[in-house]
Amino acid sequence: MKYRQKLKAARQASNVAYMLEGEYLSKIKETKEYLEDEHINDWTSYLKEEKYKYSYVLQKMNIFKKFGKYADKDCPPSSRLRALLPIVNEDNAKEWYYKAKELLAPDFDNEIRVAKGEPDQDKCEHKNLEIDQYERHTRK
Repeated sequence: MKYRQKLKAARQASNVAYMLEGEYLSKIKETKEYLEDEHINDWTSYLKEEKYKYSYVLQKMNIFKKFGKYADKDCPPSSRLRALLPIVNEDNAKEWYYKAKELLAPDFDNEIRVAKGEPDQDKCEHKNLEIDQYERHTRK
């Protein structure tokens, strides 16, 4: 039991760390703190120096920008927040943040499908297609 609790705590710490990285990277860029190193003359050079991929940093900063004000010690996994970036706006960010935090994976995925204009899984004609394909593939 101790290791399960430790694993849960480690995963949660990782989720919080992702949000904090987005915050710190945003502040470093905003304040141009990266220019304090004489050999760094722009943001891109700083990211290369720190061995960050530009797209990865941009994603972290965008997640912080959209969800940072709702973040707490129980942040949802970063993968869920990344999935929300295309559909979230200022008006619905809080609602989506809490959906990412509270819903079970299948329900969360279905909410995203519906938000993108795709059919609800419960009403989809091909609802069991993946299961059927999996069962056919794994039969021997």
